[in-house]
Order: sequence, then structure tokens, then C-alpha cells
Amino acid sequence: MRRHSLISLLVILINLSFLFSCATKKKISKKDLLPKPAWLVERPVNHGYFYGIGAAKKVGGHDYYKDKSKERALAEIAAQINTQIQSTSTLYQMEDNHGVTEYLQNRIKATSNEFLEGYEFINTYEDEDNYYSFFRLSKSVFYERKEQRKNDALSTATTKYITAKEFDAGDNTSKALIYYAEVLEVLTPYLGQNTLVKLEDRSVDLVSESKNAISRIVKNITLSSFTHNFSAQPSENIPEGAVMLTVQNKAGVALENIPVRFAYSNGYLVVDKQLSNASGEIKTPAFTTSAGSNESTLTGSIDILSLSRKTTKNLFVRKLIEKEKGEKIVIKVTIDR
Repeated sequence: MRRHSLISLLVILINLSFLFSCATKKKISKKDLLPKPAWLVERPVNHGYFYGIGAAKKVGGHDYYKDKSKERALAEIAAQINTQIQSTSTLYQMEDNHGVTEYLQNRIKATSNEFLEGYEFINTYEDEDNYYSFFRLSKSVFYERKEQRKNDALSTATTKYITAKEFDAGDNTSKALIYYAEVLEVLTPYLGQNTLVKLEDRSVDLVSESKNAISRIVKNITLSSFTHNFSAQPSENIPEGAVMLTVQNKAGVALENIPVRFAYSNGYLVVDKQLSNASGEIKTPAFTTSAGSNESTLTGSIDILSLSRKTTKNLFVRKLIEKEKGEKIVIKVTIDR
């Protein structure tokens, strides 16, 4: 009895599946086909519009292949916009020698998709096997919105630049770096374009000046210590803070929240990174001296990689920071025997 019920249920499910499949595919017979529209026979050409035609196999539900054809039509428009944007960014890409080009190109693709708002649906067509969608985007609408986006970005970047200058003037290195980085984050889609703004009766190139400021700030970070060597016993446990380092800028102002990485030549450090405190001070980490070597070194260096990561997520800005060399200090450890 139970087996008979299961077989009956299986038959019902198979029939429902068949009916659903027939309903969703909506196959059109040849006699019901409409003539192909002009836009499918010959691609339209109009200098006032970007056109996109997308085709999708009639597989799955109607909504699925309809959305797929629309997606492909818009992707075709995006590809044309991408070409337009790349042509204005070629010079900048050629000038870069630090691997930023790949990121910039990816960012351009994302930017082109952002500009697709304002597209218009024109028509659809379907035959026995395929579904076609036809969309267009007015070039005047595209360029108008593109210009508005850039103006909005310049306005936002200007505010961040002014804030960065204030922190810079107050020797707040960490905050200044973050805000200069945010200027570049906002203006990344416009690298290689005109990014001049008027500030206090002078023209300021926000991208160029922010890049230069980031480079200057990182180069100006110094690391110093009054102690450059000390003596210890073999296998001695050296406590944290046996030597105190100081992080400053070249004007002698203490810098807070600057990461420093340590390395011991003859052993492993449990803690190998520290941040400078409000006085710019950093304690050397605890370590154990070597049992066999007569001499070893404890090296502290400005951790450029960590500095770039804590400053921004933007790959372009990270590259700017990471191409700089962090200052280092070497402390000699002599083993008494």
C-alpha cells in the first residue's frame, strides 16, 4: 500500500515538472514568429546614443532568460563606455611603473557600470530558441552625469584635502596620511584627468599634491635611540623596553601610532610589532639572547607595509606608500662570557 502511494506521488511530481517546464519555456512555433526587427537585422548607428543588444538562450524560466538578455545588452553599453574612459586614462597608465595599471583598469570597469543609470528600454524580440533585448543610453545624459559625478567628487575631495592639510600642519602624521589617502580614494576614477580646484586664490591639483604629501610624510618619519649597543649573558631573558626607541618627523616632533617591526638576528620574537605612543616612544620587545653566538642584533624599522594597510584599503594609495623605504635602527647585543 505504501509502495503504491509513493509511485502515485512520483507520477504526480513528474507530470507537474513537465507542465511547469512547458509553461516556463514558452516555445514559439515558426508560424507564430514575427519578422525580425530592423535593429536586429542591422545594428543601428546614431552618434547621440550608446546601443546595447543582448541575446539569451531560452533555457529556464521566462524571467531568467529575459533578465540575462537585458544584462548582456547593458554589458555591451558598458563596454563602449569603458573604451571611452580608457582612452582618457592611457597616458596615466603608461607613466605608472608600480603595478597599479591592473587595479586602475579594474576600477575603470566598475566606474563604467556606475554610469549606466539613465539607460532606456527600446524593444525585445524572441524566436524559437533565443530572446533578444534592445537598450540605449543617451550620450548627452551619460556625459552630463559623468561631469556631475566628477564635480561632486572634487567637492568631497577638496574638503578632505583641507582637513589633511590641517592635520599635516599640526604634525598629526597618521591622520594627515588617512585624509590625503581619502582624497585619492575619492578621485581614483579621475586619475589622469584634470583635478585642479581653486583654493585661496591659487590652483591646486588635488591628486598631484596629495600624492606628493603622502610621499613627503612617509620619507620624513625617523627612528632613533640613545642606545645602540648593550651587553648581556648567554641565554639571558631580555625584558620588554630594555631599549627605548623614538619615532619623530625630521622637525623633531614626536609621532603617535606609527608601526615599527622588530627582528632579532639569533632568535624568534613573540611580539615583533609595536605602535608608537603619544610621546613617539616604542619599547623594544622581550627576547632571549643566543647561547652560542658572541654577538647578535636587534633591528627596528618603520613598518611601511603595516602603515599602508592601516592608512587605506585603496590599492593605488598603498602602492604610493609601499614604494618608500622605512628608516631602520640596529642595536648590537654583545654576549659576555
